[in-house]
Amino acid sequence: MSMADRPGMSAAIKTALADCLERWQPERIWVGFSGGGDSTALLLAINEFLHARQPRVPLTALHVNHGLHDDADSWAEHCYGLCERYGIDVVVEQAAVSDIGNLEANARKARYEKFAGHIGAAELLMLGHHRADQVETILQRLFSGRGLLPMRSEGAIGQGHFVRPLLDIPLEELKQYLCDQSEVWVEDPSNVDTGFDRNFLRHEIIPQLRARWRGLGEGILRVASQQRYTQAALVHSVARLGDQVALEHLPTEPGTRQAWLRAFLAARGAHAVSDRALHEFDQQLRSGQSATLHCNLGATLRVYEGVLYFVLATGQWTTQAKNIALGETLALPGGTLALKICDRQTPGAFVYPGALSIKPRQGGEYIKQGSAGKEKPVKRLLAEHRLRPWHRANYPLLYHNETLICVPNIATDPSYQKQAATHSEPCCHAVWQPAQAQLTPAKNLPFGN
Repeated sequence: MSMADRPGMSAAIKTALADCLERWQPERIWVGFSGGGDSTALLLAINEFLHARQPRVPLTALHVNHGLHDDADSWAEHCYGLCERYGIDVVVEQAAVSDIGNLEANARKARYEKFAGHIGAAELLMLGHHRADQVETILQRLFSGRGLLPMRSEGAIGQGHFVRPLLDIPLEELKQYLCDQSEVWVEDPSNVDTGFDRNFLRHEIIPQLRARWRGLGEGILRVASQQRYTQAALVHSVARLGDQVALEHLPTEPGTRQAWLRAFLAARGAHAVSDRALHEFDQQLRSGQSATLHCNLGATLRVYEGVLYFVLATGQWTTQAKNIALGETLALPGGTLALKICDRQTPGAFVYPGALSIKPRQGGEYIKQGSAGKEKPVKRLLAEHRLRPWHRANYPLLYHNETLICVPNIATDPSYQKQAATHSEPCCHAVWQPAQAQLTPAKNLPFGN
């Protein structure tokens, strides 16, 4: 039978791929290609699917050689050979896997790090996980106390995204597709080693459970989906609250409050927070301490004066001064500073004295205040104007030569203000606009790996 006469992919596989491409519209597709049955089926199916589309999206197979088995190099050669026969570009990466701790987890981490290095903006990494992988993952997490967490169907990787378009497809259907193509695939001997948790579930536990409950897989996936949809509804609700919420609006029961906090973080893409860290934050919150929780994205969850804040990192200034000209607006860490031309009656107006420089607050600064021109600590001024502590470090200060003449929005040296009232030179005032967090909630909920 010629390649053109072989049966094509099933309607379910075709629909899954069509839906995926319709949603993402990628400029390039990568396939994580181990040479095993599931990734081989995905690679050949997406290759077949793309041949029917015009213009065709570039496709590249990405194989990671972990070097953990004597046959690892021959598996890489198998991947080269298959891709050559089908005219598919292939990249093979060598990965060093630590033997300290969990070997499965270490190999996965090394593999995804290699993947991430290739995925550019508007590019998509496809992974061949299927329905059986989903069931195994849910059971493994359930037995280890991590809840009914399914694998994520999509997520960020590198500068682009990964997707698992075949999560609802049975493994048997993928293997049938390969058999129809008369294709062979790599069988990793470690997949039958029941010393690994996943293999123990696959070969020892799940067959016994299926013998008793024939609809085991469907039932597990249904329950996991229900929990996921419930969690999605909660995330959707808290996403609308904005990035600051009064503590009085949080649930009072500890377990419910921690679930609420996790949903609040998830809605903002901050999901790399351990249960222990979240529990400790909640304890600080209840004890009235100044609570801070560090998240991914460089973000922090903070409590200040009875309000919960989600704060994005704004970067840090160097100590080097920046110059600002009359009428200029500068983007700085934490916001924008404008030196605006104004009339003499504008609050905070001062005569433009010539070249001005901006420095970040470092501590110990003083500015003259009042009719007597008495020096006052900038630290006290910021506190009196109720600036949140995390907004104080990057606060820009305006200098003429080495003299601090303006704390934007807050204070101006009175001697320069007197000049504004008596001179005809241009007047100006400094306006500091703090950056506002502009977060787009993730399309996919951050559950699972």
